[in-house]
Amino acid sequence: MSGGIGMWNVILVSLIALSAVWVYLDATSTGIGKVPGAKSLFNISAGAWATLTLLFWIVGFPAYLMKRRALIERAKQTPVEISGRVGKTAVLAFAGALWVASGLAELATTELPGCDSDETKRVIAEIVSSELGGARLLSLEQPSERAYNESEEVRACHAVIVTTGGKEFIQYIVRWNNKLFNEFVVQIL
Repeated sequence: MSGGIGMWNVILVSLIALSAVWVYLDATSTGIGKVPGAKSLFNISAGAWATLTLLFWIVGFPAYLMKRRALIERAKQTPVEISGRVGKTAVLAFAGALWVASGLAELATTELPGCDSDETKRVIAEIVSSELGGARLLSLEQPSERAYNESEEVRACHAVIVTTGGKEFIQYIVRWNNKLFNEFVVQIL
């Protein structure tokens, strides 16, 4: 059994950042922007569309895609001239890159879950319920680390499991399945 979602977060953040840059470049290349005097919820600048996409992607990106055709039609009648497009794109890309870099830095410092961590206990509970014919884990008592192999990043652990079927001493290991994706494995020996 395994757990973790670290790399998926980095991928999602990267897609959001790229979406924001694309929205800005698309809007500025088609003349989309804030038209003076026009009254509409969607009458915002290209930079505002990009910022909305970056900060509130789940709302901003779909809204831009749905309104894009109408925004382009309006831009054909009243195009908006953009100054400093390259510099603004660079700032937006830099902000997105910082966000991605912070996710990668967090991922690089990810530590293998401990013998007594909540993640490890959750995986042990899943194993117990699937391996012991529906028995339910009531508690994991005295979990402790017997050894840690630093070069291979493997923890050797033991504990007493209390299930609906009674108490049992177990030995288990915690090791990486895929550190890049923050996926670890708990194996009961």
